[in-house]
Amino acid sequence: MTFTAQDTFSLLGTITSIVLFLSGCNVMYIVYKQRSVGEFSYLPYYSMFGNCFFWVLYGIAKDSGDVMRVNFIGLGITTLYICIFNFYSGPSLRMKLFLGNVIGAGLLSVFAVLISLYTDNDVQQDVFGYTALANNVVMYGSPLKKLAEVIKTRDTSAIPLAMVFMSMASSCFWLAFGLLAEMWFVAGPNAAGVVLALAQLIILAWLYFSPGKHSIDNVDAKTSLIAEKEKQIV
Repeated sequence: MTFTAQDTFSLLGTITSIVLFLSGCNVMYIVYKQRSVGEFSYLPYYSMFGNCFFWVLYGIAKDSGDVMRVNFIGLGITTLYICIFNFYSGPSLRMKLFLGNVIGAGLLSVFAVLISLYTDNDVQQDVFGYTALANNVVMYGSPLKKLAEVIKTRDTSAIPLAMVFMSMASSCFWLAFGLLAEMWFVAGPNAAGVVLALAQLIILAWLYFSPGKHSIDNVDAKTSLIAEKEKQIV
């Protein structure tokens, strides 16, 4: 069996994606130690779950084991995060999340079943691909918002440098994979991910070497890694 360049980029992309998925462990450990979700938001976890879910559907429609594999792993990890978050939420929030989980799971299931049963494969690829792409566009909002805050405050601690590098590497690998596999739904958003990561690095470097307030490392930034890695695309 020949191990091609496409296989290599898929493997590297899978490894870096898993690292990014696991970035949320830091937050989960804090939640566990505090026995409370505190001020942490549940939105990044559900966004990541939805992102992985739609890419799994696209991978199935495209018959791509590479896309399915990494996002099945992502679904498992984010499901664990959601369970932990729900468990340590207060009674009122826990009930809201439970109802949201039931309704959300029902809607996602109906959506997947209807598209799978009543459309042909080409339509499925387009629908699931565009849905995943739209989800990525929404997820890009958080890093862009943080970039604006960093420029305004000249405080770089809101953007963890190591995760920006990892995100850029992951996007580069999946971009190369998407181009080689001719999966434009994969290549497109990852190209945007590379540009966004480069923009963050340029701004971090510019602020770091300019006079004024700046900080490359910060504990609070590390506790929000999962919120930074919504950019995980494939």
